[in-house]
Amino acid sequence: MAILWDQPTPWLDPNGDPYSGAKAYFFDANTTTPLVTYTEYTLSIPHDHPVVADAAGKFPAVFLPEQILYRVRITTAAGVTLDDIDGISTPTTAPPEVPEGDTPIAERHQTGDIKWAYRNAAQAGWVRVNGRSIGSGASAATERANADCQALFIHLWNEDTTLVVTGGRGATASGDWAAGKAISLPDPKGRAFIVPDSFGAAPANVVTDAQLGAESDQLGAKGGSAARSIARTNLPASPLPFSASTNTVGNHGHQFSVSQGVGNDTGGYGGGLVTDTYPGVINTAFSGVASQSTGQQIGGGGSHSHTVNGSTEDMGSGTPMVMLPPIIVIPVFMKL
Repeated sequence: MAILWDQPTPWLDPNGDPYSGAKAYFFDANTTTPLVTYTEYTLSIPHDHPVVADAAGKFPAVFLPEQILYRVRITTAAGVTLDDIDGISTPTTAPPEVPEGDTPIAERHQTGDIKWAYRNAAQAGWVRVNGRSIGSGASAATERANADCQALFIHLWNEDTTLVVTGGRGATASGDWAAGKAISLPDPKGRAFIVPDSFGAAPANVVTDAQLGAESDQLGAKGGSAARSIARTNLPASPLPFSASTNTVGNHGHQFSVSQGVGNDTGGYGGGLVTDTYPGVINTAFSGVASQSTGQQIGGGGSHSHTVNGSTEDMGSGTPMVMLPPIIVIPVFMKL
């Protein structure tokens, strides 16, 4: 195989005129030993030395062997040097060899590692993290039942005691695996991820146990909600509901008149008894009324009070408030 010389085309002087008849000399790197160049990729027809440009300052195609170091000097037709570059390497077009041996463990994914990937199906060596279960081929696992799940089964069994093991958790992870049990995967569907509150350091108290509604240091703990109804205790202090009352000042009377005598017929009225129909005043006695229809003021037990209560109805509809920030949905996978 061969490599095509990467050359400026065409070669022009500072005025933009072509270097007609410019010359390209090819040498082995760091020497003045001429290097054979070729007119085509099979490297069978050699160029003259030097290679000469046409009237437009353009050189013909120049092919070089792969994986060599070379030097190229460009001159004018009169021999004035325009460029001289040494130590140029030609690459290889052959595919690189696959490295042998194991990749160091620190440079590869390990069992239990997770990754986000813009895909719906799991790649080989990975399993979707969706709350379903994994186990051996003899298990009734719902996400993956295969012998390649053993390492992840044991890892999850030991790391998170809250994960459900079908048939109950036994004495050891390997024993449960051999018994054909399945273990549930973590279930992060619809949830964001946070770091444990005291992850090898003093608690940050950014998300507390009370706010999370769970142990904020527990691996796999879940809490929070996407929406919340605001209770009265979450509102700022306000004077509602209120109550008020008036004082008891208000003693008063009522007028009434009589239209006929109750004593004699001489134009005067003797002692008599009139029944007042107003509430709270009864059987008011009077005498010596001078004339018919003379009004009389009667005493009244009219003292009273009033109580005013404000509405205690909740304001608004009680519809939960959405608390989600802007998000994007991407699946997560776990290394087997």
